[in-house]
Amino acid sequence: MTQDDRELQEVMNQLSLLEPGPGDVPKPASRALAEVQRQIHAPRSTPLHTFWRSFFANSNRRMATAVALLTLVFAFALSFPSVRAAASDFLGLFRVQKFAAIAISPQQLAVLSRIAEEGLMPGKIEVLSEPGATHSVASLQDAAQAAAMDRVRTPSLLGDADTV
Repeated sequence: MTQDDRELQEVMNQLSLLEPGPGDVPKPASRALAEVQRQIHAPRSTPLHTFWRSFFANSNRRMATAVALLTLVFAFALSFPSVRAAASDFLGLFRVQKFAAIAISPQQLAVLSRIAEEGLMPGKIEVLSEPGATHSVASLQDAAQAAAMDRVRTPSLLGDADTV
């Protein structure tokens, strides 16, 4: 076999790969027409629509976009003088109008720290009357009479109590 015959055989082998096989049989015309009709009537998504759909697929992006839009709306609203005045009045509720500086000596700080260590509160506790001795009663009505009250109530979680 000569060189030309070998090259011819190689070209024929390569061309045989291009021969139609059983899977390359053309579709019936009715099926091809139905496929074309389906593609024509299928809703098309524009690149912009596809971009927005993929952009908002992430919930973090939706939240960030909502916050950014809310910030822009708020900034736009504050561009009006009446809104700025209302915001200033509202924030004025939280401003400190007057303050006074007081001097505290090191001796006063020492006294305050000693009181804090002892757990004492500044001031004097005054007992107006000493509590009386405890005694048992048979019913809630007896307890009300002993306490000089119209009636004695118990916590509702305990139910309807007849005795104390």
